[in-house]
Amino acid sequence: MRKRLLRPLPRFLPALLLTLLLGAGIVACGSADDEGNAEGPRVVETPGIVGAAGPAGLPPARGFDVGTADQEVEIIAGTESAPLAFDQAVYTANAGDVTFEVTNNSGTTQHQFTIRGNGVHAQSGQFNSGFTGEYTLRNLLPGEYEILCQFHEQVGMRARLIVK
Repeated sequence: MRKRLLRPLPRFLPALLLTLLLGAGIVACGSADDEGNAEGPRVVETPGIVGAAGPAGLPPARGFDVGTADQEVEIIAGTESAPLAFDQAVYTANAGDVTFEVTNNSGTTQHQFTIRGNGVHAQSGQFNSGFTGEYTLRNLLPGEYEILCQFHEQVGMRARLIVK
């Protein structure tokens, strides 16, 4: 009787299997807006918007519209001296279409940009320091909205947007 020897697995096979399993897990972990804010043009899905999705491989922005508006609000997320704060506590805009130009100047901290209130819930993917992206909301109604970084909301990285 002959003994049959098992051949060793190629070295790359365990890494390939791990990569496939992790990739399948990431795809299966997609997210949805649990508040159901998908009515009208004010909240729309925007997969793959250049500049709004953050670095490659991160989830796309949700709730922001394609393109820019005549009205722009500049927001700085973090600075060297205050990496977990926005540059202002209150921002203002006129009702209608608004583009938010968001820059992460925090040094090394990653951030994310969310606006919610009055039926709007729009959020970006995460972005690294040095990133600048444009996020547009259409038909903003007068009222008060909350601006926040979901990663640092608990430590007070919030601001208000007052739309007149």
